[in-house]
Amino acid sequence: MNKEIDVIRAAQKVFDSEILALEATKKTLGADFEKVIELIATRTGKVIVCGIGKSGHIGEKIAASFSSLGTPSFFLDAAEAAQGDLGMIEAKDIVIGISFSGETGELIALIPNIKMIGARLLSITGNSSSSLAKHSDIALVLPKISEADPNGLAPSSSSTATLAIGDALAIVVSQLHGFSDRNFSLFHPAGALGKKLLLKVSDLMVTGEEVPVSQMDTQLAEALLVISKRKLGLVNVLDAENRLYGVITDGDVRRVVAGKLDVYKVTSGEIATPNPIVLTEDLLAINALEIMVKAGISAAPVFDKDKNLVGTIASNEILKTGITL
Repeated sequence: MNKEIDVIRAAQKVFDSEILALEATKKTLGADFEKVIELIATRTGKVIVCGIGKSGHIGEKIAASFSSLGTPSFFLDAAEAAQGDLGMIEAKDIVIGISFSGETGELIALIPNIKMIGARLLSITGNSSSSLAKHSDIALVLPKISEADPNGLAPSSSSTATLAIGDALAIVVSQLHGFSDRNFSLFHPAGALGKKLLLKVSDLMVTGEEVPVSQMDTQLAEALLVISKRKLGLVNVLDAENRLYGVITDGDVRRVVAGKLDVYKVTSGEIATPNPIVLTEDLLAINALEIMVKAGISAAPVFDKDKNLVGTIASNEILKTGITL
């Protein structure tokens, strides 16, 4: 190990090199970039990103970005394409070939077949005179870039610039299509944003026999057993017509104990807090959490559209999903 190297300074030089590459690449954006955006935004098929090696790794990420932002896309390994995977390409598709040299053999070999299929061929390359650039409908050509690797061997600044071009394409197209955070959540249901925008109270509340209930004339002692059994921090108190009258919470129980009341002589109706905060089953879970936090409660009864008690939801069940305020 060379102990004479200033590790931090060496790392900073990598950042400097890649920042310079990004700045130079940004200045190249012009009419060709606009044409590529128009082609992708108005296409009727998929966007297929094709490459191999380091360019392939970058291509995989670009294809993933397109897909997550609403443009159907996948990555096609150039070597695998020559072994039958070209069948994934249709005439209505757009193929984006990635090769900094523009002369990657596996990719160049596919050009005649892509043309015969009828798909449009776009490219991201660092060589305007390359075979890839010459045979592309439109080539986005990167400026002269010095790799961050001191030996100039490992794709680094060039791959970062290529990735930035890909991100710019995917994001600008999504903006033209009016892609919103709700659209994003449809493709990311497991993510925090997806949960915030998709999960409703009905998805997380307890229902049926799991709903803690007590009649107004029931001994408080029995109601306390229900609270303890259901572990939701409250019991819903119903009137003679089985409509919600109020709730008894853990806090109410503590006040009963502090007041030394006889739980066998006091009824649920006498202790319950009437007209409690009630949530609706179609309310987003994130909004339900906001209401409960603001009100200082940890659980709440849930009504359907006809104001029937259909469940109970606890704030900790919402938090378990990863939703936070």
